[in-house]
Amino acid sequence: MVQLVETTKPLNFLAIGYQLAEEFAKTAAERDQLRYAEGDRNGGSRPIHEIEQLRQSGLLNLVIPTIYGGLGETSWVKIFGLIREFAKADGSIGQLFGNHTSIVSSLSTSNPTQVEQLYTLLRYSAAQLVLGKCSQCP
Repeated sequence: MVQLVETTKPLNFLAIGYQLAEEFAKTAAERDQLRYAEGDRNGGSRPIHEIEQLRQSGLLNLVIPTIYGGLGETSWVKIFGLIREFAKADGSIGQLFGNHTSIVSSLSTSNPTQVEQLYTLLRYSAAQLVLGKCSQCP
């Protein structure tokens, strides 16, 4: 399991993301087979453990500006590369992470007086909150 460790060095989010993607790929096919074998497209074996790993990795704070305590990544080439790695490993995780990143980055267009509050809320709640289209997620 990948763990975010507090450090003064910048977080190598690509290395952490690629390592997570490798781990997600190990169980993605099995979870999909179980879900479809049970005839429950939205139930069965959801990626609950994998979503928890994503939460704990710190990557949910990827696009939150550093002045608000996030990782402050602005290179969409790198961000989309990471989304693509997650999607190759597990389509559900790729979609969820892509949606989350897009929604969080769009907050910067909010009312300037609310931006700091929104990012601060997200940073502190990232361990619990994943934004995206995932009605069946924990």
